[in-house]
Amino acid sequence: MTKQFHFEANLSEQKDSQHVLGGTALVAVCQANWEEAMELLLEEQANPEPTTTLGSLPLHYPAVNNSVDVRKKLLAHKVESDIGTNDCIDMTKLE
Repeated sequence: MTKQFHFEANLSEQKDSQHVLGGTALVAVCQANWEEAMELLLEEQANPEPTTTLGSLPLHYPAVNNSVDVRKKLLAHKVESDIGTNDCIDMTKLE
């Protein structure tokens, strides 16, 4: 089955909304290693650095998934937080 991603009419206003654990749409697509959806969100100027309540950033997830292309694309969107920032399980964004 092919993944499909479409924007809701008001996505521009909600793209950086965080749920109770601090996740955003960008966090979700990075967790799923969904590169195409990540690119669309970044084109819509989604914040590339939202921090979840566990201390994770979108860049942590492609590191865990060993997805070099996704990491490079996130870094190209001016991810400025400390590259050595650890999440709740002591992983950095590059591990």
